Amino acid sequence: MMEEKVFRRPAVAGVLEKFIEARLHSDHPDAEKRKPNVDLQKRLTSSVANPVYVTVNPVTGVKLAIQMGATSDEKFIEYLETSLAARDKPGQDEIQVASAKEAATSGGQ
Repeated sequence: MMEEKVFRRPAVAGVLEKFIEARLHSDHPDAEKRKPNVDLQKRLTSSVANPVYVTVNPVTGVKLAIQMGATSDEKFIEYLETSLAARDKPGQDEIQVASAKEAATSGGQ
């Protein structure tokens, strides 16, 4: 749903252009093919919930931010901008986590 609606909106798409996309499909019907992806998702996010979005510094490999669950355009743009700011801040090693619950209580979906 996020890929079909939110990602395609011009304001979101404009910010997404600053990122390199890598997808991790953790819902493959074949358990043997699914397991390595689920394990990586757990390691990156401490969760197996979907959807979950993670930004990683391409140079250091440090997680910059995590967005748990679907959210509004505005909240997703905020998540992306937080990621960019963290990437550009020297010594940044603390990840920011935005959950679907937080987004819902502040007007997101």
